Amino acid sequence: MFRFRLIALYIYLLASVATCMAQATIPAASAIRIAFYNTENLFHPDNDSLTLDDEFTPDGKLHWTYNRYRIKLQHISKVLMAMGGWNGLAIAGMCELENRQVLEDLLKYTPLSNGNWGIVHHDSPDHRGIDVGLIYNRQCFTVISDRACLVRPPGSQLHTRDILYVKGVLNGSDTLHIMVNHWPSRRGGAETSEPKRVYAGQVLKFLADSILQKQPSAMILAMGDFNDGPGNASIRQLIDTGVTFRHTMLPQDPFSGSHKFAGD
Repeated sequence: MFRFRLIALYIYLLASVATCMAQATIPAASAIRIAFYNTENLFHPDNDSLTLDDEFTPDGKLHWTYNRYRIKLQHISKVLMAMGGWNGLAIAGMCELENRQVLEDLLKYTPLSNGNWGIVHHDSPDHRGIDVGLIYNRQCFTVISDRACLVRPPGSQLHTRDILYVKGVLNGSDTLHIMVNHWPSRRGGAETSEPKRVYAGQVLKFLADSILQKQPSAMILAMGDFNDGPGNASIRQLIDTGVTFRHTMLPQDPFSGSHKFAGD
């Protein structure tokens, strides 16, 4: 009997918008495709006085204009559509989103507007104001409930991105629990920052355990930019405690995903 059925997608130190993606196919009545994508600072050009977004404004350091913003939206939509293949994506988790509006714009001003998409998003307490979020094809997935799960490492004065938890029904039959992650970065050094990611992993494990206590056979999908790989302590704690990973892409590896940074 599976003690833990967890499908994990990981992205390690992502930087290139063209390549920072991972996807997995979950078997159901008919094959569907699920993806995760790090949008790499998808900020709206409007200045938000409550977040540190000044450089992503027309007058800021990066001269982030509305034209450049619209071009970025087009590029992201092309990647998502390419990942979806002929049948299109059923679900796409994303990170480095400034707010809900950028997701609304992505679905309004790009070819994705032709789809029947829903959005799940909560504002994060991250000091930069960047969030995680999820879009889903309403014909494939129906959301039952969702919430933002706080991640604040002990001793830290700052919150990191929440873990977005979404419960829904896949293809009208299978209940799927999705957890969208964006764990603390390696800024300041991998070893120094590691305890923060270990704590984020503990929060993720607690969420999964709470589901499995009620439903041992629950199907759980953890996706995100973990800023760590399978050999790191933050991920090992999920593997070393009896976790059984089910996957469809890499038979010799308990994770499906990409490993890409700065073109390497």
